[in-house]
Amino acid sequence: MNKQYHIRQLRVKEILETILKIEKEEMKIDKKRFIFEISERYGCTERKAKEYLKVAELKLEYGHNAEQELRKGQTERVQNN
Repeated sequence: MNKQYHIRQLRVKEILETILKIEKEEMKIDKKRFIFEISERYGCTERKAKEYLKVAELKLEYGHNAEQELRKGQTERVQNN
C-alpha cells in the first residue's frame, strides 16, 4: 500500500468519525463550512476536501465498498455524456 493511499484512508476515517459524532448529537453539518475546514486542516484544495467528504458519506451509506461506488458513479457519468 502506498503512503498517499494510507494518508487518504486516515483522513476519510477522521471525517467519517466526525460525521458520526455530529449525527449522534443530532446536529446538522454546514457542508460549505465543513469542506472549508477540511481543506484548512489537511492543507488541501476544496476540491480534494469535497472528495474526502463524498467518500466518507458513501462509506456511511454503503460500508467498505464506498470508493468502488464512487468510481462506478464517475464512470457512469462519463458514459452518459
